[in-house]
Amino acid sequence: MKVIITAGGTEEAIDSVRFLGNRSSGKLGALIATEALGRGHEVLLFRAARALHPEVPAGGGAFRCVTFTSTADLRRLLTEEAPAFAPQVLIHAAAVADFVPELQNGKLSSKGEVWLRLLPNEKLAPSIRGWCPGVRLVVFKLEAGVSQDELFARARAGLAASGAELVVANLEEALGEDARHRAWILDAQRVRSEVEGKARIAAALLDLLEEI
Repeated sequence: MKVIITAGGTEEAIDSVRFLGNRSSGKLGALIATEALGRGHEVLLFRAARALHPEVPAGGGAFRCVTFTSTADLRRLLTEEAPAFAPQVLIHAAAVADFVPELQNGKLSSKGEVWLRLLPNEKLAPSIRGWCPGVRLVVFKLEAGVSQDELFARARAGLAASGAELVVANLEEALGEDARHRAWILDAQRVRSEVEGKARIAAALLDLLEEI
């Protein structure tokens, strides 16, 4: 199976030296890549520049890694690389910024107050099927301070908007340490798996994708 994985957080430029980022380490994406490779799948990983690199098991599937920085950078790379790779599965685990700063010329002065204008960022997931028709798509949804029912409702809304087969839903409060990270894998009708631990999430997700 040919698998594309996106992992890590985007960096959106504020000025020539600063950027707006998030706390994503890309570790879950890296673990999914390692799990897929260990099962003999061919993996193309789009990894944020500061994200963790996966362990590449000896004797596993073929592997290639491409790094990105901003949302625009990831979009460009996906449009250039994904159609030629022709994946059967695309796991969109990257933490893409919801907002991008209005870019400032040069380097902002450190003296006095600075006001930044944040503009809505274009979502990547709804474009993926245009680049990879027929791909089995997995998206991710992270929320904070909402009930489990509300998390599931928002996750399924994201699933519908992107046309994905599966969505991995997380509550920020349930991330915890690697071994305590809890996630729910849903399709449009039901919860397919509830898993605790990043490595187990990766394995459960690959189990489901190998079934459908």
